[in-house]
Amino acid sequence: MSKKAVNIKATFGRAMLLGIITLLYFGYSYFILRPQVFNRISLIDDITNQVETSEYLKKCIYKKECNDALSRVFDIGSRRLRPAWWVIGALTHTGLGENPTTEHLFRAYGIGFLSVITLALTCISMGMGGLFLVLASLIYFTNFSFTENIIRLGPNEPYSVFLLGIFSLLFLEKEKIISKYKIPKKIYYAGLLVILIITLFIKENTFVVIPAIFIYEAFRVRLRIRKMDWGLIIIPFMFWGMSMIWSYTGKNLTQDKISGYTSYYVLSLPIFIDNGKAIMNIISNSTMPFLKLIIPLILLNWVLLKHRKTSFDNRFWYWIAFLFFFTVVLFPWKYILDRYQLMAIWAIAIVSTYLLKILYENILAILKLKTTNPYSKYVIQAVVLLILSNLFFRGFPLNLARSINYSRFFESFLYFEKEQVEAIKSFNSKGVCINSGYMLDNSEIYLSIPKALRYLYNTTPNFYVLENNQDRCKYLFSRTAVIPLLSKNELSKMELIESFSYKIPQINPLFFRESFTMHPLKTIIDTNEYLGDSISLYWEIRKFK
Repeated sequence: MSKKAVNIKATFGRAMLLGIITLLYFGYSYFILRPQVFNRISLIDDITNQVETSEYLKKCIYKKECNDALSRVFDIGSRRLRPAWWVIGALTHTGLGENPTTEHLFRAYGIGFLSVITLALTCISMGMGGLFLVLASLIYFTNFSFTENIIRLGPNEPYSVFLLGIFSLLFLEKEKIISKYKIPKKIYYAGLLVILIITLFIKENTFVVIPAIFIYEAFRVRLRIRKMDWGLIIIPFMFWGMSMIWSYTGKNLTQDKISGYTSYYVLSLPIFIDNGKAIMNIISNSTMPFLKLIIPLILLNWVLLKHRKTSFDNRFWYWIAFLFFFTVVLFPWKYILDRYQLMAIWAIAIVSTYLLKILYENILAILKLKTTNPYSKYVIQAVVLLILSNLFFRGFPLNLARSINYSRFFESFLYFEKEQVEAIKSFNSKGVCINSGYMLDNSEIYLSIPKALRYLYNTTPNFYVLENNQDRCKYLFSRTAVIPLLSKNELSKMELIESFSYKIPQINPLFFRESFTMHPLKTIIDTNEYLGDSISLYWEIRKFK
């Protein structure tokens, strides 16, 4: 067979694999993530990231009143750095017609899908194909971290991981692409710089990709790093560093203070260690057993590669560094949330499947097994399929159960938020206070309700935090997930005007996994057999004066 025919066959094979991954992803999104059922803007994150920022930018463009827009986009005085994300969120909201359902569909079938394809292309560039390529994609998009990030509009992690994936792919393949397409080096590196700087400006902690770049280049050329590669390290870091200094020292131009947010990032060794253990446990459980396999597979493959007088692909060490830094950067953060771990999950998918693919090649080489014979080829592939399937299905049922739970919860939660805001709106003219003090744990809720009244219901908010505002309150609003200022005993003395409670049934993931192992289709179709505890939501409005 000619070289051209071989290339055509390989290209066709990769296209078929990408088609299979596309079908799997769209099916999973439609039936499990269900973006088509979410038709409202959530008050948590989403209304600030999409709606309010969009209004600020419109006011700046059309009315030349830019203080709010500047303060929001550049996070002046907030100790955060997310200008690219604020702009992306606002443009997405406006560009998609300010339609929540369209935004949810775009997030799942647009950004989510592109990140999956970018992951697949990265794996292809590292020589993965067939079952290993499909496995890497499944590890990534069936993980609960991916689910939470795609279902909600507010988190910026899907954009971060997509741009980091694009940058990493172009960065690791730079010599090959420049040579093949005759692109001038300066133009190519300028493009890499732009992508990297935009990525750093989506969320402040993405700067940890810079040490990963340094380690890769230092390892690859034994510290003889070229000027242009130094530029990829130094220039973005300078942009990031100067912007962070401005974010810390600049004067906030609005009253929407969020500087306390960064108080949750604590550089304390005990917190670092405790959080590290908890985060590693969560990631290990959600990627079961792939994270746990990484170190044993590295050691085993190192011995086998040494026996064969060869070594790991240099790009592998970039992804090891990427995984390390994007995991460790989470350790000082107070809140241990699955959605923050998306970059680490991305790297685990690449690293673990690459190591399994190398092990497969090592075993074939050492045992001198041939895949050219059709019979032996199919037998070997059947064995590999059986092994990889068993590995994947150890953790998949837990992720699937949690994803189904979250999709159901979020659908009901959006309705829960809508009902309470509409109830508050009906009493807004008299003055409504939320049963809360000025504490950061409650701030997302007491700051978001006035925004919902203003931007979604075109109502000037007459809504306050109870602490220090008792003289403004005619009615008192209380709800779950808010640490109250007044106790239940104190509330019981006030007249109850309106209330609503919800119970959202949730699958017990352990029962679900046990059944899924034996009856996968039956378990997915009839999830009600595996219900555990329900999530209870409640809100009420009482007459305060």
